[in-house]
Amino acid sequence: MERQRPPSPSWVWVVLIAVALVSLGCGLLFGGLGGFLLGRLGQERRISSWRQAIPTPELGITPETPRRPRTPQAPQPSVPTPFVRDLEYGALVMSVVADSPADEAGLQRGDIITAVEGEPLSEERDLAAAIQSFRPGVEVRLTIWRGAGHGNREELTLRATLTEKRTEEGATIAYLGVTVTDAPWLMPYD
Repeated sequence: MERQRPPSPSWVWVVLIAVALVSLGCGLLFGGLGGFLLGRLGQERRISSWRQAIPTPELGITPETPRRPRTPQAPQPSVPTPFVRDLEYGALVMSVVADSPADEAGLQRGDIITAVEGEPLSEERDLAAAIQSFRPGVEVRLTIWRGAGHGNREELTLRATLTEKRTEEGATIAYLGVTVTDAPWLMPYD
């Protein structure tokens, strides 16, 4: 019986070099050491760094989403969804800080703020810009829509006396005490 010869050393080197090149390629494409499990580690790393890239300013009015997305997105299930066709722009109240000027004025989660002191909100003049145009201690009129998602929408005018808040830089700013998101992305598209 004839004995099989082991592979020649040149073939072993070719296989080792091929494995090294594939590992290097996977590492470059997917991240991690040799593309750990062909990209699983790299994909998780990319997602976590994307979440960390979204800034949240501390102005007393905190946007929850990046500035007005260009494509319709599904709303969060826990937030009432105001499907209204005749609203051009507004700030959807996601939460109200307890004992804040917004709370004392009667703002509620799900309200849509459409104007401040009679000036309509717009993409150029959002709620943060409107509030920051006033000094702390000033009483402002907020025009809101309440119940827009339930077919019994009513327009109300509430009054809130702005308080002051210090920023991380030490500046004093006017404070309303709400978390909002731009309302247009909740509207249905024709």
